[in-house]
Amino acid sequence: MGIDGLADQEKQKRINGILQEPIKTCIMNEGWKSDIEKQQLFDNVKIYIAYQSEEWLSVVYSVKAGFPYRSSDGIANFGVTVDLQSGERVMLGDLFEIDDLLNWIYISGRYQENSASQRELGFLLTEEEVLSYIQGEALTGGQFFVRRYADQFNTFYLYEGQLVILQVMGSFDIPLPEICEYLRVDPWY
Repeated sequence: MGIDGLADQEKQKRINGILQEPIKTCIMNEGWKSDIEKQQLFDNVKIYIAYQSEEWLSVVYSVKAGFPYRSSDGIANFGVTVDLQSGERVMLGDLFEIDDLLNWIYISGRYQENSASQRELGFLLTEEEVLSYIQGEALTGGQFFVRRYADQFNTFYLYEGQLVILQVMGSFDIPLPEICEYLRVDPWY
């Protein structure tokens, strides 16, 4: 997955590196039993362009992680959003006042209060940063990291006029008009 045709070749290279980060982090992670196991897992990666404009590119990687870990459906979804003007990856805290947005999500009943989870780390940290954060814990190596990501960490992507939260067993869409007061950037309609 990559983009081409940008006049600024350095920015294009940086964006392409960002777009490859989720898969690269999973592949380069230690703990794979064999290269064959690694290849089988990533032969089933599906890539979707969820939103593209002059300012934003939002992509979803869906990795069939096999037998689900706890309650997930066995699919690890990694949402990646890039600011095409700056050439940098954006996390949810770059787009929204994150505390206000998370409060809205809790109040709207999308998450249960006091639920013990690290799910919001996927909103705030890249996959490599999440791996570093949980390094040393059980189930961080190889395919287990992909399965654990599917079960524990939510990510997001942009869609026309919406923010889509990817979570265990699916996703939920939030129309921008409902959360526009928390935006730190111009809305994407």
